[in-house]
Amino acid sequence: MAYGERARKTRGLGQGRAPRIVSFSRESGTGDKVHAIYHRWTWVPRRPERIHGRIDRPFQEAIDLINRQRPDVITGYGSFLEALFRFVVANRVELHRPDRIGYFSDGMSPAGRQLISREFGVPILSNYSAMESFKIGFSCEEESGYHVHADICHLRIVDRNGVEVPAGESGEIVISNLLNRGSVLLNYRMGDLGRMAPDPCPCGRTFPLLAELEGRKEDLLFLDTDRVVHPRALWTVFGRLPDIVQYQLIQHGRRTFELHIVTRNADSRREMVGAAEAGMRELLGDVELDVVAGDGPLSGPGGKVRPAISLCGPPRFWQLSER
Repeated sequence: MAYGERARKTRGLGQGRAPRIVSFSRESGTGDKVHAIYHRWTWVPRRPERIHGRIDRPFQEAIDLINRQRPDVITGYGSFLEALFRFVVANRVELHRPDRIGYFSDGMSPAGRQLISREFGVPILSNYSAMESFKIGFSCEEESGYHVHADICHLRIVDRNGVEVPAGESGEIVISNLLNRGSVLLNYRMGDLGRMAPDPCPCGRTFPLLAELEGRKEDLLFLDTDRVVHPRALWTVFGRLPDIVQYQLIQHGRRTFELHIVTRNADSRREMVGAAEAGMRELLGDVELDVVAGDGPLSGPGGKVRPAISLCGPPRFWQLSER
């Protein structure tokens, strides 16, 4: 928690009253579990007020929540926030302007960040983190990259042969978690690409500066012109089906989907197919859904399986927002 003060101070949240935060992310995720531990075992003088927004409901519900709560900070998955603000701009919807916008877990496009910054005039900040090492880096008010928490996470940029490249050259990000002594993780390939800045950040901080980061960007599932489902919302279905060990949802059309699942054993496969289909229809609504089950495993680039793949382009408001 103490290391988090570095990032909080760059957001203007280091002093004064506790901020009100509306966060669009999956409830009961790792972050919520960590916050629950903080609340139970630590004393925090200024606990932020956190309000969860849904990532599987029409945009208007998110807009109504923001206007009703009037938060100091809006946070959430980068791809979801980009889609939400593009919808607001394209449809000229009135939206409460926060003091800060912060995104995490997956990215925003450069065009999306520029659009939000231009239209709303507020800082857009981000953290670089992962399950394998909670805190890796944080962006500052200069927005020139990510300051690396070098004392708790050692970060290197390497080429395809694992050889470290000079600052200014792009390569794959490799980390060593220096804080978790119970489960040591050394020279772990993140699957992200980046490059270290050859010069210090204008803000004056002396942490190593990750100038570019090309990480995961999730495929959003656009169902209608005003409704999107973030891939993390799929966990609300599969988190309660422990016999399904892998899954991937492919969107072929706005209402046409193909679901691949891998079950723990053949005995429960038919039952899991039925449960998965029912859960998907509850989440997505009245859609065409083809379920394919097997004993896998599913495969993807670098061995990582994306939970959702959309073969549809974004809806019309995406283009309208840039005009």
